[in-house]
Amino acid sequence: MAEPYLITKLESAERTWKLLSVKLVDPDVTSNPSEYQKLAQSMSELDEVVSIFRNFKECEKQLQEAKAKEDVGDGDMAEMIALEIQDLNSQLKELEEKLKIMLLPSDPLDARNILIEVRAGTGGDEAGIWAGDLSCITMEQKELLEELAESVTATA
Repeated sequence: MAEPYLITKLESAERTWKLLSVKLVDPDVTSNPSEYQKLAQSMSELDEVVSIFRNFKECEKQLQEAKAKEDVGDGDMAEMIALEIQDLNSQLKELEEKLKIMLLPSDPLDARNILIEVRAGTGGDEAGIWAGDLSCITMEQKELLEELAESVTATA
């Protein structure tokens, strides 16, 4: 079971999402493109959180049902129910961790591009070698993170 503060915050996010979905179909909002865009962006930020929270609630419900069935049944059925309970507990933990991470405040700069300029500066050949190595390392790190990295210009 998740902490009460987490459930409260997630329920609040779900209520906000529902409110935004109602506002988005309002004719006054649809006639104002800038407000519509703001509301749609706010709603899209909550979409994944609400979806995972709904999965979390469904998993909790299934776990309660399985625990209620645990006492009833023969040996084979009890074993199957025990496995199901174990599986549901692990799913709940995974979903809870995802939700905790998703509720962390996001940095507004995360969605922006970054430009890194690497220059040799003074120092002769060693500075040029160092700048080349730094550029290669930076590109390798971006590839490891599976993000888009692109070299704009490169001169020797």
